[in-house]
Amino acid sequence: MGLLTRLRTRLGARSADRARPAAGIGPHFTPAMVEVWKELEEQVDGELKKSGSSVVSAWEVGAAELGRALRGVADDRALVERYSDALVPALQPFQDLHKGIGTAMQHGLREGLATHTLAAATAPLATLLVGLDERAAAGWEKTAAHLAPLFARCARPEEARVRFLAGARELRQACADADLVWRARLAALPEAPGLWEGVTGAAEAWQLAVTRALELAIDRQVKALAAAVAEGRAIV
Repeated sequence: MGLLTRLRTRLGARSADRARPAAGIGPHFTPAMVEVWKELEEQVDGELKKSGSSVVSAWEVGAAELGRALRGVADDRALVERYSDALVPALQPFQDLHKGIGTAMQHGLREGLATHTLAAATAPLATLLVGLDERAAAGWEKTAAHLAPLFARCARPEEARVRFLAGARELRQACADADLVWRARLAALPEAPGLWEGVTGAAEAWQLAVTRALELAIDRQVKALAAAVAEGRAIV
C-alpha cells in the first residue's frame, strides 16, 4: 500500500470514528474494518518497541553511574563493558514482542471476519503478552549472573547480588500489571469511539504502564549497584 493510500485510510478511519455515536463501535467486526485493522499493526508494534527502549534508557543511566564509581580503576573499561553486555538477556523478552505482532494481527483478522466479532479479532492480541512477566524475570536473573565480576567489587558482594536479583520480582510485577491494563482496554473495545482509537489507545495504555514501572525498577537497581561498587572501592 502506497504512502498516500495509507494516509487516506488513516484519515478516513479517524473521520469515520468521529462520526460514530459516543456509545461506541459495538461488538461486531465488519468488512469495513479490514483496512483499518491492517494499518493498526504498525501502530501497535511501535508501542511494543517502546518497552525495550525504556529498558535500554534506564540501563544506560546505570552505565554512567557505574563509570563514575569505577573511574581510575585499572580494568574499569572491561567492567563497564561487562555491564553493557549484561543487558542482553533482560532486554530480549521485550524485543521478542515484535516477532509476534504480525501473526497475532493476521490471526485476529481471520477470526474477526469468520465470526464477525471484535472479541474473536482481538483474542490473539489479548494473549500476545502472556508469559512476558516470567520471561522478563528469567532474563533479569541471567543478567545478574553476568554481573558477577561487578558484585565481587562491592563492599558486601552477596548482599549486592541478592538485592539486584530482587529486581526480577519487580519486572515480573510490572509486566503482569501492564498486561491487566492491556486486556481490560481490549475487552472494552466495543465502547471505544472507533476501531483505530480503541486499539491504539489500548497499546498506548499498556506501553505507558509497563515503561514507567520498568524504568523505576531498573533505575533503582542499577543505581544501587553503582553505589555498592563505589562503597567497595572506598574500603579497599
